[in-house]
Formats: sequence, C-alpha cells, structure tokens
Amino acid sequence: EKPSLEALERNLTGILNGIREASPLVQVAISTLPPLGEDLKSKSNDLVRQANEVIDRVVKTAGERVTLIPLFAEFETVLEKQRRGWKLPYNYYFLALVIVNPIFHLTTITSWNWLSKLFGYHLLNDGLHLNERGRDILVDLIVDWLIQKNIMKSIAVKQA
Repeated sequence: EKPSLEALERNLTGILNGIREASPLVQVAISTLPPLGEDLKSKSNDLVRQANEVIDRVVKTAGERVTLIPLFAEFETVLEKQRRGWKLPYNYYFLALVIVNPIFHLTTITSWNWLSKLFGYHLLNDGLHLNERGRDILVDLIVDWLIQKNIMKSIAVKQA
C-alpha cells in the first residue's frame, strides 16, 4: 500500500483497537514523530506535522488509556531557542551522514552529540536519528508519563 495519512490513521486505529481488545486495562503512550531535519519550516516538517495531527486525532478518540507524548512540540521548543549555525539542507548529504557517522562513531571515541555539532545539528545525528540530547528529551517525556500514570511503582515492584 502506498503510504498516506489515511493509511496511517487506519493502521494506528487498528493497532490501538487490537491492543484494547487483547488487554483492556493496559496503558499506552504514543509519541508524535520528531522533526525530519532541524529546519522546522521545511516541507518535510510540514508533512511530519500533518502526520502528527493524525496521531493526535487517533489518540484523542482512542480513550483514556491512551496518552500522546508530544515529542515534536518538545523538539520544536528546544530548536527554536538554538542559535542557527551553518547547515546544508539534510537531503544534500543525508546518505553520507547515514553511512559515515556510524562508522566514525564506532571507530573513534566520539559521542553522537559531538558528531551532530560537527554537521550543524543539535538534537538529531544526521537529520533523522536522535543523538544523546534528543534521546534524553524523549526519555524524560516517557518517564514523566510513567510517573503520571503511577506505572513506575508497578515496575519497581515487579523488578524487586
């Protein structure tokens, strides 16, 4: 099937309905998509926003046991505060970054944050994958959700 916003909505709704039927008491968190590249005004991010609107709409109709984790909005807030340095649009060198960054990271003692900075990114390593800063934002949002739903208590009891 050709990817579309309609297919996203149908498939996500189907997944959530399946989870609800199989485990009616389970709590589910769904994250919005992160930006594609860090240019928030790009056409790619217009499409990401449209997909996130679909995700938001599906979550709102899924019931009280489904929560939206607003990753895109959190990234947007952080990126709007950052000074913009030099950066080519990611599509010019995306393939090189996807191939070179992992090799460089694995063969040297560098962090994804350092590599990101080298190529003008703040939260993404190559315009697509999260670096440590981006990962930490996502983890913080998930931990906040776990605490809000009092799920941490059940995890701690289960691990003991």
